[in-house]
Amino acid sequence: MRQNLAHAADYANGKRLWRDCYLATSDVAGCSVSFQIYPEPAATHLEEKLRFLRERRLSFFR
Repeated sequence: MRQNLAHAADYANGKRLWRDCYLATSDVAGCSVSFQIYPEPAATHLEEKLRFLRERRLSFFR
């Protein structure tokens, strides 16, 4: 149980660090060095999805 909690905390922290990096730089590739948010950003059209969210001030772009 403790390992699961530690893993969940590490994962949440990685996501927060990625978000902060992306908000500061808008660089998916650069921010994915320390924590990969998607396995293949180009294949999943991550840049387009983030652009959609940013234009509408959704998710972490509020």
